[in-house]
Amino acid sequence: MARPPQHRKTSPTPTPSTPPIDNTAATPVAGPVFAQPKPTADPTRFSINHPSDDAAYKTIDALNAQHKLGPIPFPAPRGGVESVLTLAQVLGKGGDDAVKAIAKSGQLVFHAVGDTGSVSGPENISKVADKMVADLTKKRPRMFRGSSSTSAT
Repeated sequence: MARPPQHRKTSPTPTPSTPPIDNTAATPVAGPVFAQPKPTADPTRFSINHPSDDAAYKTIDALNAQHKLGPIPFPAPRGGVESVLTLAQVLGKGGDDAVKAIAKSGQLVFHAVGDTGSVSGPENISKVADKMVADLTKKRPRMFRGSSSTSAT
């Protein structure tokens, strides 16, 4: 049985004794930098008041009620014909053979999973994992690793 949530008692936010670090100026670097090289100071508040969009939404709603809104066409690609990345190019060496095998089987299966967790137990995670294992064992997909050899898993 799950226990009821316990809420923390809130206390007034203390006023910082030192001003926050100004880290808004650009720092020149030689290449890409990943991570946060200079930690920012803790915020003094978590809400920023922004102007209301009510007027804009009222205008949009009025036009929509009059059926004057429609889809906007996509602009033509700049610089000529838009390039196309093929599955064979993505798969690399042996990609043509892989695409032929996929076409022969008549299907291409992707597993894309987001947050399948639960704060109260592993049941949902287990259900998703069981379904993925069942797909692998029943459909026997081939895993392509970007080389000429493929291995069934």
